[in-house]
Amino acid sequence: MGASKPQTAFHSFVGLRQRPGKHITNLSAASEKQSSVEPPISLPQGASADLTVIWKRLRKLAVPYWKDSEVAAQARWRLAGVIALTLGTTGVSVMFNFLGRDFFNALSEKDAERFTQMLFKWLGALTIGIPVFVFRDYYQSKLALEWRNWMTEDFTKRYFENRTFYQIQITGQPDNPDQRVSADIRSVL
Repeated sequence: MGASKPQTAFHSFVGLRQRPGKHITNLSAASEKQSSVEPPISLPQGASADLTVIWKRLRKLAVPYWKDSEVAAQARWRLAGVIALTLGTTGVSVMFNFLGRDFFNALSEKDAERFTQMLFKWLGALTIGIPVFVFRDYYQSKLALEWRNWMTEDFTKRYFENRTFYQIQITGQPDNPDQRVSADIRSVL
């Protein structure tokens, strides 16, 4: 426990920044230096089933997108639209359940007039329901794509900040970090 761990460039990429020309040789010194700027977030490394750890990681990834002044307003409106359309798809599904019930009741009772009436209602509901589902899927995909683009730009900017990419390549820590960034962001969203 007393042995100090050398700080890798990856640590500076994920948040433990150091001044160029100053090499910090252990993580406790990095934490002390960082504590004057911002409190360190100590999260266990690797996979975790602890809900507090998951929540902190999710918040660290998600919150900056919703606070970025350039995209936050549009993103919030898109999220509100996706939520409204999701509620709309739920309403459409309930409507189809009732229509289906009445349609098949008319069919089993061999009531031709009611069957024809329910058939026209069913077709009318399709013309209303299908666009709701399509728009919900479209806006949900568009929001996810824009969020992924923003995260990729943010992580890439941090990757090139303070020549971190050279430090990562020198230490040989992660292999192909640029590809890992894009794959990890793709798996998040």
